[in-house]
Amino acid sequence: MARVTRKKHNVASKKPIEAAILKTLPEAPADMAFDELVDGVARQVNPLEFPLRRNVSRYTKVVQLDLERRGLIERIPGVTPLKLRRLKKVIKGS
Repeated sequence: MARVTRKKHNVASKKPIEAAILKTLPEAPADMAFDELVDGVARQVNPLEFPLRRNVSRYTKVVQLDLERRGLIERIPGVTPLKLRRLKKVIKGS
């Protein structure tokens, strides 16, 4: 029986996505729908590195969950579709 291994997301590919999310996402109290966020991120990242929107969307979701865990962004509770906002000013290098 063949083993199935999950492909890990490339850490180097996450950095430009994280920077684009933090640049695109408005600070509280404003918010943004996830699809709008993906569109904004797609406009900022290198199209040679992320040629397909689904790749941008996938990496945006992975980084979004990490940023939520770190307390830098939050979901707007009780809202469908998913809306997000940045919680605090992010200082470069932190």
